Amino acid sequence: MSLNNIRISEEKLRFLIGMLLRENNFRIIDFDLDIETYTPKTTTNETPSMRVSDYTIDITVDYNSILNGNEPAAFLNDFSEMLSLAYKSVSTYIIGNDGKITTETSDVVISDPMIMGIEYILEETHIVTLSFYVMHETD
Repeated sequence: MSLNNIRISEEKLRFLIGMLLRENNFRIIDFDLDIETYTPKTTTNETPSMRVSDYTIDITVDYNSILNGNEPAAFLNDFSEMLSLAYKSVSTYIIGNDGKITTETSDVVISDPMIMGIEYILEETHIVTLSFYVMHETD
């Protein structure tokens, strides 16, 4: 796979994840996708194609649903649900090892969301910055 094809897959993945985030009541503020590639060594004269080894998705979103700040237990439950929806949004489609978009995730490890920042004001602002790491199992 060429670098140009990987860039096309990156744009498609941005669109698909963005669509799922919006469907799950998120407003996207910032979206960063950092893809790491490698070219496998070969013992034949064929030129090997570029492969995707891993990538990081960093998103800043405003959650447009309820985070009940009046009760700590309810807030934690709502916050956990929000994180689950974000995880579902970024893990439904992935860039496969071959650089193509797929829903097959059996050969990848997708991290739970790392919370990089929170801006919360009761009934006003529910902004959270999350980071996800997607790693392909080695060939």
